[in-house]
Amino acid sequence: MIIKLITAFGEIRTHNKVAGIEFPRKNELQVVFKDTFADLLIPISPSMDEQLLVSIFYDYLNRPESRLAIA
Repeated sequence: MIIKLITAFGEIRTHNKVAGIEFPRKNELQVVFKDTFADLLIPISPSMDEQLLVSIFYDYLNRPESRLAIA
């Protein structure tokens, strides 16, 4: 399971809109975007699998309200 989560982290990290990923707290993933998106915090639980993690990421990207307002 750990290997699959690492693969999911790699998929998220290599997305063209992502500047990096961080782990600000235990069991929490922060996705930092290059521009136009607010940072995404994802709580990670032991029961989470890679498909859920990646689907949360892509659902976030597809929501218009995830984009930062440009003044």
